[in-house]
Formats: sequence, structure tokens, C-alpha cells
Amino acid sequence: MSSASLHHAFTNTLHVPVIVAVLLLHTVAAGQCWDHVSIGMRHSVGVQVDGTLWTWGWNDVGQLGNGTNTPVNIPQQVGFDSDWVLAVAAGSFDVVLNTNGKHTAAIKADGTLWTWGGNDHGQLGDGTLVDRNSPAQVGTDTWVAVQCGALHTVALRSDSTLWAWGYNTYGQLGLGNLVEVHTPTQVGTDTDWWQIVSTDMHCLALKSDSSLWSWGLNNYYQLGFFNDNQNKVVPTHVGSATNWRSIATGRYFSFAVKGNNTLWGWGSNDSGQLGLGVVAGYHPVPQQIGTGTMWEAVACGDAHTLAQRTDGSLWGWGFNYFGQLGLNNNTWNYLSPQNLPNGVGSSAVSAGYYSSGSLRADSSLWTWGGNDHGNLGVGDMLQREVPTAVVCTFTTAVPEGSLPMLKAYPMPTEALLFLDRTVDALWLYDLHGRSLLTLQSTDRLDLTGVQAGTYLLHARVNGQVVHVRVMKR
Repeated sequence: MSSASLHHAFTNTLHVPVIVAVLLLHTVAAGQCWDHVSIGMRHSVGVQVDGTLWTWGWNDVGQLGNGTNTPVNIPQQVGFDSDWVLAVAAGSFDVVLNTNGKHTAAIKADGTLWTWGGNDHGQLGDGTLVDRNSPAQVGTDTWVAVQCGALHTVALRSDSTLWAWGYNTYGQLGLGNLVEVHTPTQVGTDTDWWQIVSTDMHCLALKSDSSLWSWGLNNYYQLGFFNDNQNKVVPTHVGSATNWRSIATGRYFSFAVKGNNTLWGWGSNDSGQLGLGVVAGYHPVPQQIGTGTMWEAVACGDAHTLAQRTDGSLWGWGFNYFGQLGLNNNTWNYLSPQNLPNGVGSSAVSAGYYSSGSLRADSSLWTWGGNDHGNLGVGDMLQREVPTAVVCTFTTAVPEGSLPMLKAYPMPTEALLFLDRTVDALWLYDLHGRSLLTLQSTDRLDLTGVQAGTYLLHARVNGQVVHVRVMKR
């Protein structure tokens, strides 16, 4: 379950005649290629710096979007498009229906919204109840944000209106009723929504005036209303403060960061997930965590919390049986914020049900915690108790003849490298996945300032992505 917004390589191309497909496989250690990540319930999704989309983990209803229902435990590319900017994986569990979140949503650079995976309650927004194992566009509107609850979806349109669809037993769609809907339906008429988050069965949102709003399930006071644990079926104002900056939801609890970098939590605290130093049933209203004024962002899992400070350090607390706090143990729980020993440099953080992930400033991705479905993306299904690098491993099934051949010469080169055609865009990476050069609409690149060695050239040709290994001497 991730905070409201989380942000911010490749192989040489082999054109080998085969009957069915070619498998391109290349591994770059400690890859620095990631721009965005969302750790879900049992699957995860990420966008790389070149705009390509990657998924891994459980895949029983097609939530990986790769055209199959086969799980994978390393990142696998979804299609060949390279204009993705944001993607989220459903990350929670509905105890009434005894099912977990199994759908995924993503937004492209043109603002179009795409969904895939489980659709038993219309959470894909396509007007059906049919699961999909590949991305399908939702309508023709343009969108700026999307979040996946356990069995519902909420999104912000480019005109700052709020929309929701899917399961609605607790009023989590905010439509004023408990009726399930299968296509995007506007929540009220306001046009000043700024931020939205929902990873469980309740929602939090911020308006453009930085006021906080909540709705949906409220059994543990996770909506933030004193002496009121009734579900809310419409967005309801939380307190009077107008200086909230970022928000996050866990299973039965909520967190937010104010503009002065203070951290606040409320709702269930049965595992110490509020970080208050005690285990207590619940806290009904936002309560400040400590006295610090250095908090930057926060993310919530089932019963654990991760938070990033302004100095890039990463902190965790709450339930830890699966090692999801990254503290090199599985001590049952921690009741106050603990500094992750190798979490320095975090630029974004995401928390799944029993697992966690952190994106660092160098675009490397690190995951840890529960991994019973390969949702950490580290090549196996073993639990990790410390942050572990997700290498830039690329496994892309390429239909025969689907990729254009791109030639680069001379090879090796001492300075200028020429291409046999003009490409739409190109990116040059070293073998650690670090981006060295980006160019638009060109048929050459100048390697004069690049050290001798082997590099990876990633180019977009007629809307398709090709990869060439280049050498500088």
C-alpha cells in the first residue's frame, strides 16, 4: 500500500529466427532504472526511467497484465509501450468476501487510464465483470492520479474531479450509497480535489486548500472522527486543519504528513502501527507521532508503517513477523519508529500487505518482507528481512519479427556512433543501469565524453523499443 504519489537499462537486441518467440534476458546488478513502484497485496508493479511498465508476483486473474495467468518472481515487461508514468497494484484484503486485491491500474503520458486483473466487482471500470490479463483503456477521459483499493478504484480526472467504481459495501466509493458501480462515476460535484489514496476499504483525499477528507469503512476510527466510528458514504471533512501535504492508508489505520513536516496517525494500533510507543486498540483522531518536524512521506501496509525523512533516511514500525520493517529480524512488532540500517537515500516508499519497497535517489529499487508469491521481484519466494536490490532483469517475450532491426556503426567507436535511421528517442545506459544520455529525434550520438567500455543503447523506433549493445574504445 503506497502513499498517494510515488516517483521515479536495457539489453542488446538479438534477432534470432525462431518458430514462436525470442526471449531477451539480461541482468544488470543493483539496477538503477526505476522511476515509480507500487508494492501490492501479492503482486507489484513498477515504471522504469524509460517509461516502460513492469510487473511481478502472483497472477491468478491476470493482474500482471502480461497476457497470461502465470506468476513470475522477477520483473517482466508489460507490452512494448514506453509512455507509462504511474501504476498502482491493489494491496489489501476484504475479510467479508475473504478475498484480496488483485487488480492493477496505470496512467500513460497522454493521461489515458488503463486497468487489468480481477474484475469480480467491476473494479476495472470497463462496465463488465470479466477479468483481464492485459491492459485495457478505461473510457476516453484524461486522468492525473489513480488508486486501487481492495476491490474498488478511485481516480482524479485532469479537471480535478473525483471518480470511483467497484465494490461499495462500506461506502468506499463516496457516492452517498452502498451500490456497486462498474464504470467511473463522479463523487459529488467538487472540482478542487488534489490528492487521493485508498489501499484498503476506506479513502483519504486532499483538496487544493490542503484540507483532509475521508470516507468508507470506519470500524477502527480510521476515518479520523472523534467518538464516531460509523462508516461514511460521502467525503467528510476531517478536523479544521488546512496544511496537510501527503496521505496514506493501511488496512484499518491512516497516516498523513503536514506542511510543517510533522507526522500524524490514527485508527487501529493493535500492532503498534501508529508508532506511539504503545499497543492500544485505536486512536480516533489524528495524533502526532513524536515531536519531529523532518518527515517527508509515509506508506502503510496491513499493520506496519514506513516513513521517509527529509534527509532520505527510512524508518519503520508496527507488525514485523515477515521482516517487513527491514530491520534484519522478524521480531513480532516495534512500537516506535526504527531507523532502517540500509535505508539511507530513499526518495519514495511503498508498503504492501506484508512487504515493503523503497525507491532511492539513484533510481535503484529495494524490497523486503513477505514474498510467498514472488512479489518482491528478487527471483525467488523467500522472505527478506533487510532491503534487497531488485536488479534490472529484463525478460521480454518478443514475437518473431515484431521488433525492427537497428544497426549502429562503427562498432566499436572512438567518438561518433551513427544509426541506420532516425529514432524517435534514445537513452544510453551503463551496465549498472545508470542513465548517461538522452536524445530526441536523432540518427547519431556523440560518445566523446564517455569512458571506454560497453554500454546499452535503448531506442524508440516507430513506437517500438529496441536495444543495442554499443562499445566505446
